Amino acid sequence: MTAIRLKKERLMAPVIILTVLIFIMGTGNFLLLRHIRSQTELLISQNLPLWAMAGTLYRLTAETGYAMASYEQHADPATWETAWETSEICMENIRTGQSLARNQNSVTFQSHMDRMDIVLTRYQDVMQRSRNARESIMENRKTMKRSSSLFLESIRAYNRLQDQEMNLQIAAAFGKGSLVRYGLDLSSEQELKIRHSRIQAGNTILNRGHTLYTEIWEAETRGDIHSLSIILPDVQEVHDSMSELLKVTRQPQNLQLLQRAMAALENNMAAVHNLILARQHAEKATAIQKASYHELLSTASEIASEAHARAIYGNDETRRILRQGLTRPLQLAVISIVIMFFFLFLHYLRTEKNKERNH
Repeated sequence: MTAIRLKKERLMAPVIILTVLIFIMGTGNFLLLRHIRSQTELLISQNLPLWAMAGTLYRLTAETGYAMASYEQHADPATWETAWETSEICMENIRTGQSLARNQNSVTFQSHMDRMDIVLTRYQDVMQRSRNARESIMENRKTMKRSSSLFLESIRAYNRLQDQEMNLQIAAAFGKGSLVRYGLDLSSEQELKIRHSRIQAGNTILNRGHTLYTEIWEAETRGDIHSLSIILPDVQEVHDSMSELLKVTRQPQNLQLLQRAMAALENNMAAVHNLILARQHAEKATAIQKASYHELLSTASEIASEAHARAIYGNDETRRILRQGLTRPLQLAVISIVIMFFFLFLHYLRTEKNKERNH
């Protein structure tokens, strides 16, 4: 009986050892495969999508800034529309990024997306302000152009009419006749002196107005707010001269031309004043826009860099685990063989002891 039991023990020992070794190797491989799967899923479902999202946000941010820079230079409405549409696409991607971060429970990426949302919202507000300022500049430019043309046209018409009247008065005076209108003898010496003063005043206003409008357009072309501000008091002087001339004008046709010129001059003064304010608003909007864009691009760059680093780390980690997957079975096999020989050695010692005891 003892011999039979000993033989059974000898047969069972290798089976038990083999079972233990298979269990150890199977468990190790299962844990390794699960780790590989977890890391691969993390790389595919989180790191790579976040990296792609960050790259898209950076590209859209750069495109928005480029379009706005072009708009600031040329004031082309189509360019602004391009910038706005790009910023809206960028905002949609931010919303998608926020949802992705929440689903993946990525606190860091969620924080970056929330910050990007705030900065882009502020930047879009500045974009609107910049457009309003540029449109105001263009509208006041048109008003200034129309009013200046109408002013010069009206004063020229007034001066032509004064010249015609002067010729009639001179002809009447030297022809020993009379030219009576509105109860006035226009051929008299006094009326000739008055007509002469009117002609001088009209020519002075015309020349001064022409010079000022040239200076205004030169300053506006340069975007020189300071020069525009300096010119306004000079325009006011022309306005005062017009007011004096209107007070002494008697003939209805002359009065009508001067009133039309005065209205045009006042519109022009208002346009220049509004143009100065629009330029100031545009400069302020540009300064804020540059600061906001710098923050926006910096945030997008930071997100892209971090997402890239996470993707690279995830890729390297996956490759490291896969390398372990190739070497781990061999390691487990070696460990299993060592354990097997250890148990066999213990079994051998036990068997020898039993033999000695039986003898």
